Amino acid sequence: MRIGYLGSPEISAELLSALSEHHQIAFVISNPDRPRKRSGTPEPTAVSELALQRGWTLHRPETLKDESLLRDLRALDADVYFVFSYGKILPEALFSIPRYSTLNLHGSILPLLRGASPIQSALLAGMSETGWTLQKITRELDAGDILGEVRVPIGPDDRTSELTAKMMPLAAELSLQILEDLPAALLNARPQNHALATFCTKVRREDARIDWKLESHTIHNRVRAYYPAPCAWTMLAGKTCRILSTRCSELNWPARVPGGIWTENGKMYAGSGSAALEILELQLEGKKPLKSSEFLRGFRAEGARFE
Repeated sequence: MRIGYLGSPEISAELLSALSEHHQIAFVISNPDRPRKRSGTPEPTAVSELALQRGWTLHRPETLKDESLLRDLRALDADVYFVFSYGKILPEALFSIPRYSTLNLHGSILPLLRGASPIQSALLAGMSETGWTLQKITRELDAGDILGEVRVPIGPDDRTSELTAKMMPLAAELSLQILEDLPAALLNARPQNHALATFCTKVRREDARIDWKLESHTIHNRVRAYYPAPCAWTMLAGKTCRILSTRCSELNWPARVPGGIWTENGKMYAGSGSAALEILELQLEGKKPLKSSEFLRGFRAEGARFE
């Protein structure tokens, strides 16, 4: 089957590589090159890099509404368009081109968590399960008929990085299974129950700032959701401090202010609005990430506080 693929980040490149082992890639569309490091030099996305390495036809348009782009895509005669983590909403003039349909792989069990950050949002909500849904693209975001889904359990200490790594093999498995007999899958696609829909938005850095007055489990989920980017953060002694890993503690919590720091048996704890939260790994501005045991060797905890 000839696939037109739209995606941008590393996880999307991983799936594209898996699909290419079984199907022909008619073309690839990815976001334009952008400065990604301190040099300011524009760099291609991970999907663009893969397309360049494999010699696939690559488009990096600023807009998907350009008529010359649409003409080029029609001429490439793809059977299906496959979208995974591309980052832009597709106009109907584009997603109606392919012979069969345009499909989107979404990182939740739809209709739950429609939108831009389903994996992070599942962790924020403290959910015990998430998964992938392969759906038809329609005018309304993430509201298309469902061709297939696969569920993935969420561990209590999974962060976005670990959960995504756990999910990715199943993303390829589901996608290849549906593409194996796409006409039958389209015929049997089922509509979503729109009354059950929930939504999530793009993650902003400010969303990741820790409010120490929140319950410890809520803070723990925020740390899990925002690792590795943008990372949950707070202020410590006037400097930005990233909190990379935590554990909810059963420790008898002393009467301390939210964000107050103390140590016990060589471990580092912070107060919250409900209970003690163990700090496992953190990174102070300008320093490398450290386990809390290493951090405490050069830090006076007495009287210190996260803010």
